[in-house]
This record gives sequence, C-alpha cells and structure tokens, in this order.
Amino acid sequence: MRKSEVPDHPARVAPRAAAPNPHALVAIQRQAGNQAVAGRMALAARQQARPVPVFLAPWVAEWRKAGLLDPPFRPADVDDFPDLPMPLTKNSPPSAARVGNPGVRIRPEGTKIDKVPREPVDPGPPRGRTVEPRPPRVEPEDLPGIVFAPGILGTSLLVALFTLLPLSTAPPWMDMVNPITGGPYGGQVEYEWLGGLTQPQRDYLRYLVAARQLEPDAAVDGAMSREDWPVTQQRTPGCTSESVPRRGGHARHDAYATKVTGTPSDEFVRTAPPPLQIYYDGRTPGTGTTWEVKTGYGWFFNPKHVGWTAFQLARWDTQKDLGLAVAARCGLHYQWAQPDRHIVQLLIARWGGKPPVLHIPE
Repeated sequence: MRKSEVPDHPARVAPRAAAPNPHALVAIQRQAGNQAVAGRMALAARQQARPVPVFLAPWVAEWRKAGLLDPPFRPADVDDFPDLPMPLTKNSPPSAARVGNPGVRIRPEGTKIDKVPREPVDPGPPRGRTVEPRPPRVEPEDLPGIVFAPGILGTSLLVALFTLLPLSTAPPWMDMVNPITGGPYGGQVEYEWLGGLTQPQRDYLRYLVAARQLEPDAAVDGAMSREDWPVTQQRTPGCTSESVPRRGGHARHDAYATKVTGTPSDEFVRTAPPPLQIYYDGRTPGTGTTWEVKTGYGWFFNPKHVGWTAFQLARWDTQKDLGLAVAARCGLHYQWAQPDRHIVQLLIARWGGKPPVLHIPE
C-alpha cells in the first residue's frame, strides 16, 4: 500500500483480555509445587471476595435526610425514631465523633490539649524492706477429702471446673446478625438502639431496606400518559360519562383496576362548561363511585430517588385535585386504591383523607 492511500476500514484494536480467574491461578501454582505462593494467592482471593459489612447507622442517616423517617412517609402507627450514632472505625474521620459517639471529644483548633491525670501506680515495696516469702505450694495430694483420680473421673472434674468458673466471652452483638440489614452489628450502640425499637418500627425499617432495591418501572407502576387520548366530541348539557377501553397497556395495573372497580373499562367524564374532563380507572357498576388505582411505586421509599419521588407526588396532587373537581361537579364519589399500605398511609397523611385512599391487596 502506498503512503498516500488510506485504508477503507478503521484500524482493528485487539480486544482486551479478560481478567484471569483467581481460582485457576491458584490451581496452576499448586500443580507447579508452589504451595506457599498458592496459599497466599488463595488468601488474597478470599479477602477480596469477602463482602463489606453494612452497618445500619449510615442507612438511618440517609433515610432521615430524605424525610422517610418523618411524616407523611412514616406511618402514623410507627413511633418516632431516636438518633443512631455512626460507628467509629479505624478509617473514620475525626468529624464522625460529632454525631453522638459517647466518650469522644473534638478539640477546637488553636486550643491546647488538657493533660489527663493518670491513675497512681503502685511502685512496689520500698528498697531495703524485707519482702515476705510466698506461701509454700500445696500439692493436690495434700488436700484432704479430694481425690484426683485419673481417667474418666479426672476429666469430668476438669469439665465441671471449667463450666462453673466464670469465663470472659464476647458481647452478644458480636455473635448475632442484625435482623434488619442481614449483616453484623455496627457495635454495642447499634445493638442497644435496635433492641429499644418497637415491632412496628422494626417492620418499617425492613420495608425501607427492601425499598432500596426498587427502581421506577413503568410495567410495575402502571405509569401511563393520557394527554394524547382521544376525547369524545359529544356536546350535551351537563356532565358526560361513558365507559371506554383501557388505554394503559400495563397488565399489572389493568388487572388491579379491574379487581378494584369491578369493570374492565375506564370511565371518561366531562363536565358542563367551563369544561373539565378526566379518565378515571373505572366506575363501579350501578354506583357513582369512580376510582384511581396505583400499583408499584415502592421506590418512593428509596432515598436515591427522593427528587423523582417529590416530582411524582406533585403530579398525583394535580391528578387528585382534577378528580375531586370533576366528581364534585358531576355528583360522583371519587377515591383511590393502592396495594402497598405504606404508600396508602403516605397519601392519607399528605391529603388529609380527601379523597379516601384504600388499601386493597392485589
């Protein structure tokens, strides 16, 4: 190829080789007879694969910052949560002590550190004084009434002595798993903090932990856009109401709406001029009860989506106000339904019970 010619295809780059399997490397070292190297590599692989402990205090701080531990997110039957100090580790910054760790004081800049007086140490007997000798050692054979027999009897006596004597053991929180995080406790403070909570508080914390794995999903939430729906051209005085096919296209939401409303159709309602119109999720046959149903949205309690949660709740506020206005002008009863009781309690606290929000399982 001449220098002036340009190839008609880009230069091919060799793909990057995949990272070698650490277990395969350990096996190769063992086959080669390098047992010491294989042992060190296996230890390093186990340390890298060991999961990082998850403590409850950082999550509690994140939930509190997102407002999930306060009304209206916190259910009315759940008491207020006390503060949980951050656990101090060897990599914790000095500012970590400011969150409530007992016994830790932060020295302001430019001040001197006060010397803490030490406890006086016994220097021992003064020089020149005669030290009393130790009493003679008493052999087991010299003790009356006690026979140290070899064999089974001697072993049983030793076991009884070790059982009855007080032994220093680890604190309980080191031998137990945190029932909320599924990992180890962050320390004695976290263990006592969790032990002082009521059962509704513990259940709500478990719900928040599960919500950390949830993400917005249109198929689960039943999110739909109704702005482009066709509008009936009927121009009769008063309110117009008719059943129309569901236009959501989300199987879970549509199935729940059918169960709650008792009809497989949505309900389109338009008021007299000045016109207002809305698509309800259905109207109970033979009644004036109209419904708005929601499924999913458990990610409202994921602090990662606090901004999107506020935006979605504002949209629900607008939808709620429109539904109430149309229902009031047309003599209808308007209410909401949701299968998640925590979202139901959130909406009841947010809207003050108007419209009614019902907890109906799927």
